[in-house]
Amino acid sequence: MNAVYDPGVPSNLNSGIDPRRPVAPRFHPDLPDQGPFALWTFNGTLPPKLMIGRYGEPILFRHHNRLPADPNQNRGFGIHTITTHEHNGHHGAENDGFTGAYFFPGQFYDYHYPVCHGGYTTINPNATDPRCGAPTTPAASSRSRATGARPKRDLSLSEALSGASRDPCVGRFLEFRIVRDPARPDVSQVPDTLIPNPDLSAIPVAGERVFEFGRDATQTTGDPVSTFFGPWGIKVDGGEMLAADFGRISGAPKYGTREIWTLKNGGGGWDHLIHIHFEEGQILARDGSASKVPAWERGRKDVYRLRPGGSVTITLQFRDFCGMFMEHCHNTTHEDNAMLLRWEIDDGGGAFLHALPTPIPTPQGVRFVNPTDVLPSAVR
Repeated sequence: MNAVYDPGVPSNLNSGIDPRRPVAPRFHPDLPDQGPFALWTFNGTLPPKLMIGRYGEPILFRHHNRLPADPNQNRGFGIHTITTHEHNGHHGAENDGFTGAYFFPGQFYDYHYPVCHGGYTTINPNATDPRCGAPTTPAASSRSRATGARPKRDLSLSEALSGASRDPCVGRFLEFRIVRDPARPDVSQVPDTLIPNPDLSAIPVAGERVFEFGRDATQTTGDPVSTFFGPWGIKVDGGEMLAADFGRISGAPKYGTREIWTLKNGGGGWDHLIHIHFEEGQILARDGSASKVPAWERGRKDVYRLRPGGSVTITLQFRDFCGMFMEHCHNTTHEDNAMLLRWEIDDGGGAFLHALPTPIPTPQGVRFVNPTDVLPSAVR
């Protein structure tokens, strides 16, 4: 029961939620109250917590697991281990919330989010682009007052929207007003001017991969700790539809290169939302055609929607960090049933472990084992 949630808007704009009354943990007004044991949340609140970060302001996040040691205390649904991942982040593998890298009740994990752009050594290296930073205090140095200064006084809404302010963080903005049962059709439009995408045309394509998401998966390794047994799975470059094994390396792009990946929906009427960890990419084509990519899909993304029977072709860079990462379907049913694979940035024999061992966490600590499998097409 959450008695502190206040969305800060009238109840008619917030599905009728009254902040003066406790919010029962239920997923729909017509569904039953889950009670304090069937629903495990962050600090006992529903909706969950929101972490807000800004580019150039690193975050050190200590996450404690204070769930019961007995997983049956929530009526046997789910597990009591935790792993945390930040969307649209760009950081080392040890902070990525890799699948299987759980921590148990009574334990905690420290995540370091540098909150930096991919390619931070070449993108805005002198901190001169105000779109890549955050406001600073008036007492900051003259150089930092150039990454954007805080406004000297509070502005009215009309002043802020007038376009007269020199502060790059003040100006026109896109406002979303979500209401129930709108009386008129949605006539909103994408702005004419968007922040430009990085130009990757001068970077050679080092390789291409095809990942097909479907069902009727098989398991080839049989490791009792790191494997999952379908039915959902992923084909790599036309190979066998495999169930997840987070000890299996299914792709190993080389550090510092760019590749093109095609994500395919294997059918069955499902809509797959594919999340690729590590760095945002750009969509090149939908269903094989660049003209089918709408304007709202042309920006940097880390989740790609595969409509039933459809495909998306994307381009990705592999820079700044090495290590093991993953991709998976964010459809709740598929995510809960481990429709995922592990890929690893191949350091090419540098100062990193090669290949990285697989973490096997236990309540008594973590041990590391060699990968259970490396697909032939992974290393090129």
